[in-house]
Amino acid sequence: VRCAIEPRKKPQVRSIDASFTLFNGKLSLHDPEVFRRRPSEMLRIFTVALDVGAEIYGHTKDLIAERVARLAGEGGLTRDPLAGREFMRLLVDDRDARNPSLLEEAHDLGLLAAVMPEFAPCTGRVQHDLYHVFTVDQHQLYAVGRLKALARGELAEELSTATQAMREIHRREPLYLGTLLHDVGKPLGKGHSETGAKLAVAIATRFGLSAEDVSQTEFLVKKHLLLSHLSQRRDLNDVAMLANLAQELNDEETLRELYLLTVADMSMVAPGNLTGWKEQLL
Repeated sequence: VRCAIEPRKKPQVRSIDASFTLFNGKLSLHDPEVFRRRPSEMLRIFTVALDVGAEIYGHTKDLIAERVARLAGEGGLTRDPLAGREFMRLLVDDRDARNPSLLEEAHDLGLLAAVMPEFAPCTGRVQHDLYHVFTVDQHQLYAVGRLKALARGELAEELSTATQAMREIHRREPLYLGTLLHDVGKPLGKGHSETGAKLAVAIATRFGLSAEDVSQTEFLVKKHLLLSHLSQRRDLNDVAMLANLAQELNDEETLRELYLLTVADMSMVAPGNLTGWKEQLL
């Protein structure tokens, strides 16, 4: 596709806004200098692609990759608060149903590592165990994709409880960011939940989340294994265990968020990992 020669005919061009245009139905730039002047536009273009229902032009993707590479020595996009906000918009946008998702495309172009250098060591990292079949980065991206499928109602028959829980979620940003970062500590060795929680705090703060949402993101990453462990390893009729869990979670919103992260995580460990029995226990 990248090497295909465009038909020799007058191109159809339609302006979208000050930065972007549709060139033969694909999203492109008015001026290649846009990404240099406003680096956050490299992320906003993905939300615009969802708005107009178009693919991003191949040459435009090349420009993004080149610009990201040049910014690598300057701290990437970590000093640009607009970039963080645009990334969060893309992260929580449930319309991203493409395969691969636009979030995955952004990762392939280096944008996730540019806004979150802490995420970079996850890229291509193989998990040497009997369960995980995806690399750490793809596992986390697929987990976010699972949340979005739940939000669109696509899994209502397969995962009815999770679909209902998703409808009742009030704080979307910590849920999605916590899901994306739940294994971010794995490249740093043992205790990845605690290590990842510290990284998640730094990232969430950089993205401008409220103090409450930063704390919630930290909690979700730190406790992301709690429900899977309790549901599969403990007596679910143990009243004391349930009481301790309720006290630790504090409120129903946190229970829903941690439950949904757990469903997404377990679903994307490997195809078929979340069996009907495990889901029932959970």
